[in-house]
Amino acid sequence: MFCLYDDVIVGVDIGSSKVSTVIAKANRNGQMEFMGSGLVPCTGIKKGLIVDLESVSKAIRASVSMAEKVANIRVGAVYIGLSGFHSMLIPSHGKISFDGNMKEITAEDVGRVLKDAKDFEIPYDKQFVDVIPHQYIIDGYDEIVDPAGMMGAIVEVDADVVIGSSIATQSLLKSVERAGYQVAGIIIEAIATGEVTLSEEEKELGVLLVDIGGGKTDYAFFKGGRIKYYDSIPIGGEHITNDMVIGLKVSYNEADRLKKQFPIAQKALINNDQSITIYPIGDSDQRLIKISDVVEIIEARIDEIFTMLNDKITEAGIKEEISAGVVLVGQGIYHMVGAKEFAQEKLGLSTRLVNPKLPAGLKLSYVTSLGIIKYVAGMSLGERDVEILNKDRTNEEVTSKVEEGIITKFINFWKK
Repeated sequence: MFCLYDDVIVGVDIGSSKVSTVIAKANRNGQMEFMGSGLVPCTGIKKGLIVDLESVSKAIRASVSMAEKVANIRVGAVYIGLSGFHSMLIPSHGKISFDGNMKEITAEDVGRVLKDAKDFEIPYDKQFVDVIPHQYIIDGYDEIVDPAGMMGAIVEVDADVVIGSSIATQSLLKSVERAGYQVAGIIIEAIATGEVTLSEEEKELGVLLVDIGGGKTDYAFFKGGRIKYYDSIPIGGEHITNDMVIGLKVSYNEADRLKKQFPIAQKALINNDQSITIYPIGDSDQRLIKISDVVEIIEARIDEIFTMLNDKITEAGIKEEISAGVVLVGQGIYHMVGAKEFAQEKLGLSTRLVNPKLPAGLKLSYVTSLGIIKYVAGMSLGERDVEILNKDRTNEEVTSKVEEGIITKFINFWKK
């Protein structure tokens, strides 16, 4: 029997090469109990933008359904991530007062001050996605984490407002809706990934998280315990495969096979540059090439990625603040021998490959979806109000309860 539980969080990472889903149960201390996961290929996204809505919807449905079967539950709403390609952070300040009277600050008051933080005009092709509070201020006293329950006459908040591309955000929402689910919230992908891959000390000192995926490379700078900068480069691991298709005149599958068989980031790391057999497109005859012919193509793209990244962080003025170095994650080139050393050389910064402790059965492909769950669990502290629904409830009743729960979840989210 499939049920929808109030303490279950569903994180869905919709990427350019795959959709991964993790379902977990969160207790009141923010700790998670892994329940199920699902991973399926996805080909309907290019450069972080959905180009085939139906294809992406099917991938979401398949991924979530797979996780539902493992967890033996039915879910109604999911949390999804938003790429740096189509989002930006805008520092803002919100303020409300109670006409000079002291009163106990409620969750509704917290919601009001967060709403005030995003009370400004944005371009017509953008939309508000999220508000990330960093500190609350009550009657001039700052560094308050949770103002609810405290007394005061004036409440302020320093926050980052997340602005997203309307077309990208709406396409994501529509794809989830078509898959048969509702969106409970949208989380910045880098924040979610950072929950699993970065230490609190790294985020405090200044660290650059580089997530190299299939079609793009997201990078985010954390300092002072929070995300300070977030952007993307339109190049990822799939571009290496495409380069091989063109350069070696082979099929995509053959190129992908070669990339996986010889995952070497630099020609200098080849121990034995022997001849190998490839199968060109439209040619029944096999052809011999050197391993270095494959690695040369890999090296050129990786060089381009880190050269562009170095230019970007230098131009943004954040390179000098990266005291804790660079953390590499993502399936694009993570498995490549010498990728870490390549990054260190090009960026001039200490670099490490992420090695997070994941629940049994989960691979790095699930890092972002797991991070979404961890982030939501930590912010809401397990306070959920969706009561248990069994399969005998009508779809209308399920939808109604989910929508009602989402409202309270957002209030609790802002509150914490």
